[in-house]
Amino acid sequence: MGRFILILMLVPLLAGAQVKSFDDSPVYVTDDGSGEYTLLFIHGWNLNHTFWQHQVAYFKDNYRVVTLDLPGYGQSGKDRKSWTIDAFGKDIQSVIEQLDLENVILVAHSMGGNIALEAIDENPEPIIGLIGVDNFKEVGSLPDSATAAQMDAFYAFLEQDYPKHVRSASESFMFSPDSPPGPKEEILSTYADSDADIAIALIKAAYSESSNEMKLLPELEVPFALVSATMIPVNEDSLRSYYHGPFFKNYQVEKSGHFPMYERPGEFNQALEAALTDMGF
Repeated sequence: MGRFILILMLVPLLAGAQVKSFDDSPVYVTDDGSGEYTLLFIHGWNLNHTFWQHQVAYFKDNYRVVTLDLPGYGQSGKDRKSWTIDAFGKDIQSVIEQLDLENVILVAHSMGGNIALEAIDENPEPIIGLIGVDNFKEVGSLPDSATAAQMDAFYAFLEQDYPKHVRSASESFMFSPDSPPGPKEEILSTYADSDADIAIALIKAAYSESSNEMKLLPELEVPFALVSATMIPVNEDSLRSYYHGPFFKNYQVEKSGHFPMYERPGEFNQALEAALTDMGF
């Protein structure tokens, strides 16, 4: 009986583990379920693996489901000296290699979409599909000097009082009037608790990704879908002018802000399931 109790006590610990990235940064991962295909979920700016919890519970019966905390977030290491989207792409490939993942579909929220493109560019072989979550809204739109000046002012604004200002700014433009208050508060609190230096370095890195989208999307040869909140529409015509792969469709989630997987998990999971089915997975 004592051995059985010990096994039960260890079960929660088996859901998560640490692997090493390309630069030996500790990367926290969870690995659940089983199936022919692997869903690898990549969180966006200032979040962590827990914001995919509703998707893990829903999809693990039919897929192998992997989540991670990108370095700088959650339970992963925070000692990296340079915070770049390219480095995160290498992190994703390290996770794929160390967990021996096959038939991988990347499901990537916000900034995670650019990370996914970098990961595919690093080594496309194990990745068979990409699903962006509320990203790639205006592919081909390069920031002008006025926008650059506004972003510089925003970085300075964050540096003054990061927890306060990231919360107020995010609340004003990342949520819809219909965003449910509970998930909204969890997201805002997580944003405010993030490491300010890492967060500001990464928003600067993400801001410069427009040109990389224009370079990497034409090279994308796997099926590609979006699951998007309707708050800010996707310029599908522009996106299709860059992506020339075998499949594209945008699936929409109503009454959500920028975080449909957490604000509207039921509707989001149905949309994601439809995308996977239509893509042949």
